[in-house]
Amino acid sequence: MSHSDQEFFENPETWDTFTLTPAVKGKIQQFRVMIPCGVSRILDLGCGNGVVTNILAHDYKMTGIDFSRSGLGFVQVPKICASSADLPLRSGGFDLLLCSELLEHLEDDDLYKTVKEILRLDLEYILVSVPNNENIHLNELKCPVCSTIFNASHHHRAFSRKSLAVLFEGYRIRGSRVGGMFVRNYPLPLLKIKRRWGRRWFQVPKGRTVMCPRCRSTEFPRSSYSPISFFCDGVNKLISRRRPYWLTLLLERESATPEA
Repeated sequence: MSHSDQEFFENPETWDTFTLTPAVKGKIQQFRVMIPCGVSRILDLGCGNGVVTNILAHDYKMTGIDFSRSGLGFVQVPKICASSADLPLRSGGFDLLLCSELLEHLEDDDLYKTVKEILRLDLEYILVSVPNNENIHLNELKCPVCSTIFNASHHHRAFSRKSLAVLFEGYRIRGSRVGGMFVRNYPLPLLKIKRRWGRRWFQVPKGRTVMCPRCRSTEFPRSSYSPISFFCDGVNKLISRRRPYWLTLLLERESATPEA
């Protein structure tokens, strides 16, 4: 991750919004359904503040790993502070690797190294969850201080079912699910009109911390609707389809023996 991303995730206020919401509870239930029988030892890579890890620990032997010491302070299971691109672990210690909402945060070099490290662990199962065909432009902000444009969630990439699965050579898809809140697509040309002439970018929800990657500003006042931005949103509701926000794949090592 970039230095600015590290600062963002080390800020204790960042974790205030990572709570056990109904949507997160639904995702945890989805994980429970997808985790194969016989799995007991799970490595949660990119566990953050443990909002998922701590709940799954009621039924599994969980170990959390994250680079943010601030986030790890909330984790209630054995934990390791390390980068996903350089894991201080040997293969064979776990039955399943859980990777939930991590990969979209990684820049190209870290993504390549992280996938390489995951494959090196040679686990029987990988359970990976990412935003589902996310339009990363939709959550962009323009910093009022330095004019930097960036994704408010520090997401650097989007994934489809195919583009996610192809990362993990030697694994096959055993199951896939989508879930979470429904979100709309927003065609980029329409979104550009909304921002250039409607002057309305992503609106930071109250209580959420956002940090500009360039000047480190955390002040992003909300703006009012303009007739153009209101019109663009109305058009988008008419032309865009809704989709579940999360995509989760259960991957099984190809050398594993399929169930009868």
